[in-house]
Amino acid sequence: MATPFQYADLAYVKAQGLMPKSDVDALETKEGAGFVDGVCEVVSRIFDSKLVKRYAVPQPSPFPDSLRRRVTDVVVRRLYGRRGWPPGGGGPDDEVVKAADAAEAWLTDAVESEHGLSELVRTNGVSAVEKGGPLGYSEASPYDWMDRQSEAVRG
Repeated sequence: MATPFQYADLAYVKAQGLMPKSDVDALETKEGAGFVDGVCEVVSRIFDSKLVKRYAVPQPSPFPDSLRRRVTDVVVRRLYGRRGWPPGGGGPDDEVVKAADAAEAWLTDAVESEHGLSELVRTNGVSAVEKGGPLGYSEASPYDWMDRQSEAVRG
C-alpha cells in the first residue's frame, strides 16, 4: 500500500515505467505484496534527501509529474537489479539504465540553484522552490560601501 508521500507506486510504475507490466506483477508476486511500493518509498526518500536543500519535503500532493517520472525511472532500474537483466543486453536494460542515469542527473540539476536548469513545478504551474534565493546585496550608489567602511572604522 502506498504511503501519502511516496512519489510513485505500483500502479504508476506499471503505467509509466519501462519494465513490462507482466514483469512488475511477477516480481511483486515473487517478492511479496508491497515490494514495489517499498522500493518506491525508499527511492522517494532518497530523492527527498537531495531535494530538501531547495524544496519542502516531502512534496505536497499532487506531486509534480516530472518528479514522479524520475522516481519511477530509478525504481525500475532497482526492480531490474532485483529481478535480473534480460540475457544478451542491448535490449530494454540499456534504455532503463539511461533513463535512471538521466533521472539522477535531473535531480542534481533541480537542486543546483546557481547553475541548474531544472526546477520542480507544481501542477498549477507555480514553482515549488521554497528555500534559498538570490545572495546579492545592492547599495544606492557604487560609493556607499566605502562610506560604510569608514564609518565602521571611525565609529
